[in-house]
Amino acid sequence: MNDLFAKLDLPKISVDVERIRGDLHTNYGNHVKISYYKIKDLEYLKTIFTKEICKIPPSTMFYADIVGSGRLWPHRDHNVSCCINWYFDPNNATTVFYKEKENSSPWLYPGKETANIYEFQDVRPVGNFKAEPFESYLLNVSEIHAVFNPPPGVRRFLTWQWRPADASYQEVLENLNYSVL
Repeated sequence: MNDLFAKLDLPKISVDVERIRGDLHTNYGNHVKISYYKIKDLEYLKTIFTKEICKIPPSTMFYADIVGSGRLWPHRDHNVSCCINWYFDPNNATTVFYKEKENSSPWLYPGKETANIYEFQDVRPVGNFKAEPFESYLLNVSEIHAVFNPPPGVRRFLTWQWRPADASYQEVLENLNYSVL
């Protein structure tokens, strides 16, 4: 276990995406685009997750997909400290975590006030994982990370997110209702 990500023991069963994916909430990206959707049928999800994910309720929950081949640049998420991603179609993608090198200078994503995106020469890799179908991970997205989505296609997952004011990565890790593998 580390302070960047942890693999979790969430259910490994297939889902009906059409029952989960609701209206579009937000999206960003160009060649690789990530979109977050509201959850359409929460009652359906309760048949899959029979207990709460964590004793600390998540700030938000979305169905998400990443479309395209390529990468999401090394970045820190805005206004999210950590998340649990349950990948039911990981599309052979790899998530890589980084540490900032000295004298790096992150840049602003359009419309944001805090610099959070890094050039690859400004970071060094420190950990990674490649999720298999129906695997789940707790991610410390306040740390620098990138996603490499090599083949064309769609990476699909549910994401439970905590804002910094609600819980840190460590607090969520200590209050999970599922086991760390």
